[in-house]
Amino acid sequence: MEKDRQHRYGSADALAADLWRYLHDEPVMARPSSRRYRLRRLVRRNKVVFAAGSMVVATLIAGFGASTWMFFREKQARHEQTRLRSEAEAARVVENKLRGQAEAREACAQAAVKLSYGQIEQADELLAAIPTDMAPSSLEAANTYRTVGEWHRKAGRIQQAAERFTALATSISSVDKADLNKISTDVLPAAVTTCEVADWPHYERVRRVALDRFGATQNPIVAEQILKACTL
Repeated sequence: MEKDRQHRYGSADALAADLWRYLHDEPVMARPSSRRYRLRRLVRRNKVVFAAGSMVVATLIAGFGASTWMFFREKQARHEQTRLRSEAEAARVVENKLRGQAEAREACAQAAVKLSYGQIEQADELLAAIPTDMAPSSLEAANTYRTVGEWHRKAGRIQQAAERFTALATSISSVDKADLNKISTDVLPAAVTTCEVADWPHYERVRRVALDRFGATQNPIVAEQILKACTL
């Protein structure tokens, strides 16, 4: 139908060939040939192949998506497990600390009972089992450590006296917050005895307790005692 001869079929055979191509999903000559058009005809010629390929691609995409989702879920589960493990460990540490403090209070109370019956050696055995940094904060505990410490000092057992006096300083400074020299006086025996036996770790602990507890004192006598204790 085109006026331009170049745009018309040259013969009936050319028209028949184009019809054949159309019926067999081949690109026809009667229209401009573009990549999109050729691809569409190719897909129509190979429906089974492209359908199978599409299914394979869809399966791969679905599998990749599922594996990615599972990876992130597993990563999240690992993080959650790590967090729970850390919380459990922290809770275990707190539980052990609380149990140790309860045992220390019980042992110190039993030591005070032993002292009331004059059984000072048995009281000392109970106090010796309590770590210095876990000395209970109570007036009863402070009096018990003071009595046993003096007993060791008079007998010349300076190392044991230093340990009891250090526990005394820790105990009394925690329970009694008064800015009075009757409290700071208990720091001096601990400082003197730890220096006498060159127990520098315990002496440093006494210094730290003294500075933390009495560093802001307004009492000149307390200040004098703490300066003495910290400059031995």
